[in-house]
Amino acid sequence: MTDEAVLTLGPKNPTLLVKQNKHVSGYVWNQTNKKVLKLGLPHIPLNGVPPQIEQYVRLAGFYEAALCGSIKQDKVLISAPVERWLPETHTFHMSFGECTITLQDVAVQLGLNIDGQPVTGVTWCDWSDLVNRALGVTPPRRAIRGSCLNMRWLNQCFDFQNLGALEPAEAEFVARAFILRLIGTFLLPDHSGSHVPLRYLLLIENLALASTYSWGSTVLTTLYHELCHATGYERQEIGGCTYLLQIWAWERIPMTAPETIPILPLGCPIAGRWGRNPNRVDVGRQTNQIDLWRIKLDELRIEDFVWRPYLDHVINSLPERCRQSMHLWRSVVPMICYTFVEWHQQDRALQQFGMFQGVPDPPYQIDKLHDITLSGKEQEDWVTAMMPFIQMWGQRHQRTVQQPVGEHIQHVWYGLSDVSRGTYTPEEMQSQAARCLTLCHQLDRITVPAASVQLMPTDLPRPTHADVPHVGRAEAQGLGKNWKEVHAQDVTIHGGTLPPRDGEYSLYPLHHGDSYRQYYFGGGSRQPANESGSSGSSQHYQEPQI
Repeated sequence: MTDEAVLTLGPKNPTLLVKQNKHVSGYVWNQTNKKVLKLGLPHIPLNGVPPQIEQYVRLAGFYEAALCGSIKQDKVLISAPVERWLPETHTFHMSFGECTITLQDVAVQLGLNIDGQPVTGVTWCDWSDLVNRALGVTPPRRAIRGSCLNMRWLNQCFDFQNLGALEPAEAEFVARAFILRLIGTFLLPDHSGSHVPLRYLLLIENLALASTYSWGSTVLTTLYHELCHATGYERQEIGGCTYLLQIWAWERIPMTAPETIPILPLGCPIAGRWGRNPNRVDVGRQTNQIDLWRIKLDELRIEDFVWRPYLDHVINSLPERCRQSMHLWRSVVPMICYTFVEWHQQDRALQQFGMFQGVPDPPYQIDKLHDITLSGKEQEDWVTAMMPFIQMWGQRHQRTVQQPVGEHIQHVWYGLSDVSRGTYTPEEMQSQAARCLTLCHQLDRITVPAASVQLMPTDLPRPTHADVPHVGRAEAQGLGKNWKEVHAQDVTIHGGTLPPRDGEYSLYPLHHGDSYRQYYFGGGSRQPANESGSSGSSQHYQEPQI
C-alpha cells in the first residue's frame, strides 16, 4: 500500500483543531482505547419540593429544576459521544455535521435561568461560619474539606422527606440546604458526588438574589468543561450534569432512547417526563459494549438526528422559566463559572433552530482557559480576574445569531422534504411561506456584497490571550500543554477551501461560499423579538423575524 492510500487521522488544517494529538479519538482510531468513563454518585431523587419550603425554592429560581426527578445513567451512552466532542468548538462532530448541547436544552430540559449575572465571585470565607449562618447548624470539623461540605453530613442534618411544621426562619434554612443538595448531586456535581463546594452557598444565602444569577449557563459551562477534559486519553471520569447529556441524546437521537416516550407531566420541564414517570424504562436501548455504540454513531445519518425536538406547541406549554430570554438560545458568548470560561458557539449548530448552517467563524475558545484551576488561588477575586469575559457576557443580548431573509427559502424546502421528518406543522409552514413572499421587497439586502455583511459589530470584541489570567506551571498539565495561538487563514470544508470573499455577491445565501458572513450578531436595525432583552411568560416562541 502506498503512502497516498493511507488514511490519516484528524483535520488537514491543524490551525483550527489544535488538540487532536491529545484527543481520545486518536486512540480509538488506533484501536488502543476501550475505556468507559466513570460517573459520579447517582443523583438521589428528591420527589419534588416539600410544600413547607416551596415558596423559598421558587424565589431562588430552582423549583422547576427540582421537578426533573432522576434516571439511571447509562455510562456507555455518555462515554461514546464524548469521543466526538471537540474542545475547540464545543460541538459533537458527527458524519453529517456538528451538533451540540445549547442554552435552549438547559432552559427547556432543566428549567433554569439562562439570563442574569455570571456565577462567580470570591472563593474565600469562614466556611464554618457561613454554614452556621445560612443553614442554622454548626458543622463539625470533619464535615468541611477545604471549601467543600460533606453531602452525607448534609443529608443527616436535613430530612427533606419528613419535614414537620416550620417557622419562616427554619424554612429558609431548609430551603438553602435543599438547593445546595440539588446543586451538589444533580446540577453541578464533582467527580465523586460526595461533596459540594460552599462557594455556591455564598450565592444562595440571599434567596431573592439567587434568582438573579444565570444558573443555566453555569450548568452548561461546567458540563462543557468536563466534556473537554474527558476527551483526554488519560481521563477516566467525568463530572458535571451528565443527566443533561443523556437526556439530550434521548431527545435528539431516538435510537438511543427508551422505545416508549413518556408523557410530559404538567408544569414540569421536559426532563421531567423521563425522571418523574413511574412507568418509565430507566435506560434506553442500552448495550454494555462501547464498540457497538461507536458503530451506531458512525452510521448515524442526518435523518436519524432530530434537529428540532422542541416544537412550538411544546415550548409554549412549558413553565414560564423555561421560556424566558429565548433569544439568548442563539447567543455566541463566553459562559462563566468562577475559573471556568467556556464559549457557547451556537453559530456552529444553527440547524438546531431550523436555520440554514453556513460556514461559521473560527473557534472562539482559547486553549489556555481550560487549564485554570482554583489550586493555590483561594484568595482570588474571580470577578476581577475574568472581567474581559464578564464584559462580553454583559453583551449577550447583542451577540445573538440572526437569520438572513434569503434563508427562509431553505426553511420551506426543509419543511417539505423527507429530511425534516415532520418537524414543521402546517401553521409553521404557512408562516414560512408568508416570509418568502417578502423576498421581492428585500432584494437590496439579499444582493449586498457578502464581504460587506459583518458577522459581529466592531465594538463587540473577540477574546484574546491577554484576557486569560495567569496560569501557573503546576496547573498547565491539561489541554493547554501544547497551546498555541489559533490562526484561520483558510477554512477547509468538504475537501476544499472557501474562495476569496472580496467583491463576491450572493443572490441567495444557500451555498457554502455564499453563507460565510450572511448571518450576523444582533444589533443595528434587526433586534430580538423583545427589544428589552428579556421575554416573559406572555412571549411565545418564534423563529427569528426578518
